[in-house]
Amino acid sequence: MFPGIGTAINIITILVGTAIGVSLGSRLPERTRNVITDVLGLVTAVIAISAAAEVTSPALHEAVGGSLSRCVDFSRLATWKCDE
Repeated sequence: MFPGIGTAINIITILVGTAIGVSLGSRLPERTRNVITDVLGLVTAVIAISAAAEVTSPALHEAVGGSLSRCVDFSRLATWKCDE
């Protein structure tokens, strides 16, 4: 294995997925394409939310230290107001 294997695999899977989408996408009904796009967007949002929740986990705080939780304080972002 070499450094950057994850990046190479990611690029290859994106190119394969793009080729599949281009070759099969025009054969699917528009409603099916819309549903697939919506589902992929929902999955992406769920993954992002779960990753954001992990930033505040106590296990990460113990492993990295308190500096990370001070840098990313979601409770302060939720109550932030424009005029402050």
